[in-house]
Amino acid sequence: MKKAAGIVVLLLSVVTGIYLTCFSGNPVRYSECIVSKEQYDEIMTGRIQNSGLFHALVFEEETLMSDSEAGIFYYSLVEGNQSAYDPCVMIKSGSDNVKIAFLETGITKEGIRNDQTIPFLVYTDKFYAEYALKCTTLPLMNITCSAEIEEASIPMCVTLFDNSKNAINRTTVSEGVIHVRGNTTKLFPKLGYRFSLTQESAGDHTRSNQVSLLGMRQDDDWLLYAAYNDQEKIRNVFSSNLWEYSCGTDNAGKINTGMEYKYLELFINGKYWGLYALGFPIDEKQLMLDPESREEGLYKGISWFTDGVISFTEGGNVEGFRIKGAVNEAERNWAPLVDYYQNLSLYRDNNEKLYAGIDLDNAIDIHLFVNLIQGVDHAMGGNQIKNLYISIKKGEEGLTALFAPWDMDVTWGNAWINDMDMNLTLPYALSASNHIPMQIGYLNQLILNGADSIEERILDKYRELRRTGWSEESINAMLDEYEEDIYGSGAYLREMERWPEGSYADASERLSTFREYVMDRLKEMDLYYDGGN
Repeated sequence: MKKAAGIVVLLLSVVTGIYLTCFSGNPVRYSECIVSKEQYDEIMTGRIQNSGLFHALVFEEETLMSDSEAGIFYYSLVEGNQSAYDPCVMIKSGSDNVKIAFLETGITKEGIRNDQTIPFLVYTDKFYAEYALKCTTLPLMNITCSAEIEEASIPMCVTLFDNSKNAINRTTVSEGVIHVRGNTTKLFPKLGYRFSLTQESAGDHTRSNQVSLLGMRQDDDWLLYAAYNDQEKIRNVFSSNLWEYSCGTDNAGKINTGMEYKYLELFINGKYWGLYALGFPIDEKQLMLDPESREEGLYKGISWFTDGVISFTEGGNVEGFRIKGAVNEAERNWAPLVDYYQNLSLYRDNNEKLYAGIDLDNAIDIHLFVNLIQGVDHAMGGNQIKNLYISIKKGEEGLTALFAPWDMDVTWGNAWINDMDMNLTLPYALSASNHIPMQIGYLNQLILNGADSIEERILDKYRELRRTGWSEESINAMLDEYEEDIYGSGAYLREMERWPEGSYADASERLSTFREYVMDRLKEMDLYYDGGN
């Protein structure tokens, strides 16, 4: 009996020695640093709290971002990394006597999905400090700036950790400038942002820093979308990417008319800021417009506009539009937009001229797409439009337009309501059977004129899209990815805690309600265009 007791004491001594010396400045596996509640409490006993024991926590060579005020570190698991759930852990400290202990819990998919908080201790022989760990499957970004971000641009530094499987650069760091973006969304406590990346060049000059972020195009100009008023945090990202992937280059010149978004979690000045989507804006270089030409231009519809009703503000701008790319009065060239819509009035009965004024594939796509997403903020009463980019190009037969949608948060059943308590959004106010056709523009005039085969061309394009990018299989694959991003990462629950007055649905339902609505909308579109065939 005494022999057995001695073995037990020996085993306990060995275990105690392991958890007290499992970390001595060299990398070890996370699983080797897990301790029981009893051991955790024992570490704190007899030691003095001291928060200055280390300056960085590293998992799998990733320096973890943290909310320093809350004492929470965030670990982004690299996609496809076999060691991601049992990472190699290292503390960077001025001492080689610093150890770490995680309370009882391993890193699991279920824990990540449920936004599990894992307490841990960093300690020496005399001191300890307690922190917490959260894990995510999303990229992480931290923006550091010396002042509050407002509408005027201020300097900043951005650090992005890309956890995607095939990331060329795991960590990107750049200087830049940042400002608040949006119109009505500026009324919300959680704001959207736009930032431009810069770098210092020879002679102490600042120039743009063109880089690819999260595998998207190489650029210096980027957007951070907040999704504050969307209860599932899905609509603008899904709709923008759906256009980008299925219709973005569907035009004669294969010019990209789309914008792309990818989800991440944002920190500002070391404070957790929530779930965001990183994207890029539509601009002149993407649409291959000649910046020197006075016969071309890019225009952003910011308020309701009716065909043929051209009116000017006191400042000389066309009512309802903003010129993209113009930085001063001299660069504001409204002539292409004015001439384009005057031509519509002039040639309403001339189908040949009407065809020449549009890229037919692009015009049909935008006609179908706005109806599909129920763009109540894009086509009001059918004969007014806004939240569309209009790119006017000079062609052999005159001025031609390409259209691109933007600002698609009030879509897929949601409607606008003048009530800040509802975040200006009424969830699922529209039935899936509600249609929002665009009854405006050159294509609509061709339809009214009964132009040869135009109805057949529209139906053929709809059938083609339903076989490809708008098929149930393709759309469900997109929704599966976004569901995992938003909910599987635990970010939705963190968002609810960070911004409690935002719009939310039942987190346990994930995207089930939205997915069902999208599938019902596809069925209604089939009935509308193809009689259900």
